[in-house]
Amino acid sequence: ELWYAGSKFQKAWLTAWLQDPKPIRPMKYNSLTVKNAGDHPKSNAGDAAAIADYLMGLTSPAVKAGTIKPSPSVQGRNIFTKKMPCGGCHSYPSKEGVQGGLSGPSLVGAGKRLNPDWINAYLADTKLFKPVRDMPDFAAVLNPKDLENVAAYVATFE
Repeated sequence: ELWYAGSKFQKAWLTAWLQDPKPIRPMKYNSLTVKNAGDHPKSNAGDAAAIADYLMGLTSPAVKAGTIKPSPSVQGRNIFTKKMPCGGCHSYPSKEGVQGGLSGPSLVGAGKRLNPDWINAYLADTKLFKPVRDMPDFAAVLNPKDLENVAAYVATFE
């Protein structure tokens, strides 16, 4: 979904990705067995800048800018790795290297790719951003401060 791309992505990452796209989702969308072909077309620098400018103008009022700062929050890490099953679907960086599942988008590099405020808004209301989804509704089981801590923690992923 790109209707909220300006709230979701960081512009520098988006501009670079459009010039040299790499799969974010390891598996083909809606598949547990077929790898993502990674066949997104490349754009030249000028086109990538223009596309990124346009996409960054597509925002959601549900994303409150400047509220979440990246933080290696112990609470966020504990919720992400122990309390909730995030690593069951998402690959993520750890001291042991990349670990986690392959069915959801990779969170490796999320700190450069995703706006921390969007991560928080998405966790708080996944249905708003993606009405048909496999992502669980964590807002039903976590309080807003826990969601903020998870968003701050994910925003540190390199």
